[in-house]
Amino acid sequence: MASCRIKISVGWSLTQIIAGMMIASLSSPSLASPTLMPRPAEVRFGAGFLPLPNGLVADWQGCRSDRLERAFSRLERDLAVRTGIEPQRLGRVGAAKLTIRCGQDANSLGVTAKEAYRLETNLSGVRIDAEGPDGVLRAFATLIELVEIGPAGAQIATVDIVDHPRFVWRGLMIDVARHFISIETLERQIDAMAAVKLNVLHLHLSDDEGFRVESRRFPKLQGVAAFGQFYTQGQIRELVTYAADRGVRVVPEFDVPGHTKALLTAYPELASVPAKPGSGPALFPAALNPALPASSRFVAQLFGEMAGLFPDPYFHIGGDEVNGALWRADPRSAAFMTKQGLSGPAALQARFTEQVRRSLSAQGKIAIAWDEALDGGLDTSVVMQAWRSSKSVALSARAGHAVIVSAGYYLDHLLPASSLYAVDPFDVTAFGLSPDAYAEAKRGLAGAFITDAMAVDPRLGLTPEQEKLILGGEAPLWSEAVTDEMLGSRLWPRTAAVAERFWSARSVRDADDMSRRLVATGELLNLLGNREQSSREAMVMRLSPGDSKPVLTLLDASAPTRYFSHNHTMRSRLRGAGPQQQDFNALADASPVDSAVITRFDASVDRLLAGDQTAAPELAAQLHAWRDNDARFAAVAKGHPALEAALPRSRDLAELAGYGLDALERLSSGKPTAGDWSLRAKALVSRLNAEPAASADAIRSLVAAQPPADLLLPASAGVGRLVNAVHSQ
Repeated sequence: MASCRIKISVGWSLTQIIAGMMIASLSSPSLASPTLMPRPAEVRFGAGFLPLPNGLVADWQGCRSDRLERAFSRLERDLAVRTGIEPQRLGRVGAAKLTIRCGQDANSLGVTAKEAYRLETNLSGVRIDAEGPDGVLRAFATLIELVEIGPAGAQIATVDIVDHPRFVWRGLMIDVARHFISIETLERQIDAMAAVKLNVLHLHLSDDEGFRVESRRFPKLQGVAAFGQFYTQGQIRELVTYAADRGVRVVPEFDVPGHTKALLTAYPELASVPAKPGSGPALFPAALNPALPASSRFVAQLFGEMAGLFPDPYFHIGGDEVNGALWRADPRSAAFMTKQGLSGPAALQARFTEQVRRSLSAQGKIAIAWDEALDGGLDTSVVMQAWRSSKSVALSARAGHAVIVSAGYYLDHLLPASSLYAVDPFDVTAFGLSPDAYAEAKRGLAGAFITDAMAVDPRLGLTPEQEKLILGGEAPLWSEAVTDEMLGSRLWPRTAAVAERFWSARSVRDADDMSRRLVATGELLNLLGNREQSSREAMVMRLSPGDSKPVLTLLDASAPTRYFSHNHTMRSRLRGAGPQQQDFNALADASPVDSAVITRFDASVDRLLAGDQTAAPELAAQLHAWRDNDARFAAVAKGHPALEAALPRSRDLAELAGYGLDALERLSSGKPTAGDWSLRAKALVSRLNAEPAASADAIRSLVAAQPPADLLLPASAGVGRLVNAVHSQ
């Protein structure tokens, strides 16, 4: 910074601040560089724009169908929302021509569906050439991203895009068992999935807390085990159709033999140890008894009925976190293992899984199981979903199984998008405990739950043949601490970063560029109907009726602590304190994991430190807003415990912003720091920067003390760079 003195001042008037922002907007990326996400395989922009005064009119050439007609109608609807063109004007005289050509695909909406496409726009119109109908849907998703408002109105940049997916399996898993999610909410997520080219919705439909699908063969499942919240079979069929229309397959999961407390509440005669009624969370409290022939018959009949609701050939059978101690303690199970010559619970589970696999195979279904099922040995036709660490990816592929990678993509861990984006499905050391962290965790409070599979092994790798077994990946969202209202904000826009990892080339790795595009993608998804932003604002308005602005200002500068740190029920159970009722009305529940405000702030800091003086007014305006927010927040918080818990955070933000403003002044004037200013500023930044360490992994998040209100202040990173720049000038 010594060679590039930045001439700025912290005493701007409102007029000067607005003027500075206008100047900054002129230097932003041009309209010819839209923020496409996922990044296409090849993009070549031209010099002009195609006007869209009345939208588009379709010219179908060889692939018209009812499904694609409905897709075009949705495209028109999105065009109207994106541009403000009145719907009745769309397609009239003056509309741009959209020529659509596509080949036939017998495997459309299958795991080998043809999704490649070419999209060209020029001054004469738009043309899409796709290998199959699914490719047309992916091209439509890109097309709506290209639409923008220019000086003369709606337009599309001239461009030539050639695109195709890297992986055939690009999924999102939503747990609807712990917290029930409405059909309407699921449909919004399907719309957002289609917008970012995800193609598999994996629904986790049963667990200890509930069984969520109507069964006509076993009606107690909805009568007793659903606790009043389940989907009718008609609703399931409609959801599957809704998703298929958008190029999204729905894969069901019914977890057996563990995670079955709700099921066994309805049918206790199938349990190893009787399940206690109730829907409260617990750690692996029940399991089916594989020693009973009735258990296998029950699962075969239940899965046969459920398979008829879901036409996809893949069917997830769970298989994770089975408490083998239940089987050892059960005389019938123990005797059965001895009689069958089984070495222990893992072998017993493998035998049970093979029975389930054969039953599903007879119905034309391919079984998927979580990676624990591999421990006892499985038929290689079972697809393994690797979750405990990236090591499981390598071990599953080495054993000859097709693999879906979820390790490193857990959305409920509340990791920032940059962390998820850094994990590649082929990198078998990308996620897991290091050898040292594993040893430490085994000695800790949660040591009984730590297994060797959670540690990475730097010696492992994938051969080219093993890489061919990696179908792709899924980002799971478990809902212990996620309600229907919170779902959108816990999924989006971060899931778009994962979607890019699954769709785009492995070489697309620039996290800063991704973060910039992610902000625009989030805004587009909200514009097109996703309620991530509006739901979060509604939660804040409930907490601070009549004056939510100070609360939103604090939250936009915050992020929730990570992993299980905000799951107070789980933390209290681990300490032996018993269950703790948790309501999801805290500020951390409404805090964005990746704040667009922080992303823009950090980008402005980078620009300023690179010599772009137009960033200074933006930074000053934001820092003033944060500094002055404390008094307003304190007034709103008075008498509201959920808000009062965050008063220390509000004071920290104000103090941090004050140091940021001081740093701007010193960078402008070149005035040296006085007294211990630098020490105090760095001490605050250092304290705030260190706070994420308390929830940096699953184990620490459960046992370490967390910052006030379970909120982090990621603004400390950007302010810290300003403070360091003062020190180095």
